Amino acid sequence: MKVQWPNEIDGVLVPYGRTPLDLRALVTEGTRERWVAIAALARSSEKDALDCLGELASFPDPYVRRFAIQWIGRHPNGATLARAVIEGLRDPADVVVRTAAWVVTELGLSEARSDLLKLLESESPSTRRSSLHALEKVWSDADFETVVRVFKNDPSEEVQRTAGWTLYRARSANRAPALVELLLTDPLPRHRCWACGLIGEFQLAHFREPIVNLLEDKDGHVRKAALRALTRLPEAV
Repeated sequence: MKVQWPNEIDGVLVPYGRTPLDLRALVTEGTRERWVAIAALARSSEKDALDCLGELASFPDPYVRRFAIQWIGRHPNGATLARAVIEGLRDPADVVVRTAAWVVTELGLSEARSDLLKLLESESPSTRRSSLHALEKVWSDADFETVVRVFKNDPSEEVQRTAGWTLYRARSANRAPALVELLLTDPLPRHRCWACGLIGEFQLAHFREPIVNLLEDKDGHVRKAALRALTRLPEAV
């Protein structure tokens, strides 16, 4: 990922080039430069800079923790602070948790999977959605049934739909038949289209009859997807 380093944030110049200890002091002393100081730490090549970012990820102010974790995700060696990011997933402040989930995605921290799965039980729909987005990046087929339960049972329709996206983007040959079964008769036309696409992509010929039925679907996009899927399947014997 190529990072765009800002010259200023909210009208305050980023103090690139200052020592890590000076930058940390700008944060801990609560100056108006604390946010730009964190960005400057992330760009610094000095070893102490990364250490300072890690310290700030546990600072008492949740917004400092959030900003520090955000910029850990942009540091070239940010993955060395994986533990700080994972601790962010356990933070009491949802704003920190959601940022940490984004950073898991940026850094591809597969060791965060178990914490992401726990977040699917969060009271916050936004946090549950953030967890699902992050799971796409660190996906294991072992997560499939857990995310299916979210897709079927989550009280938030938005979270259910995000779970659908996660399942579709993380599709695999092993899970494709079960995913088709899940989506084929779903009320949302997009999901029925995905089912058609999966049948064609993975050559699931035993779904030929349901696909033929979808040629009469009330949604035109589904009918087109069904026809495309049929053309990709081998001829019936």
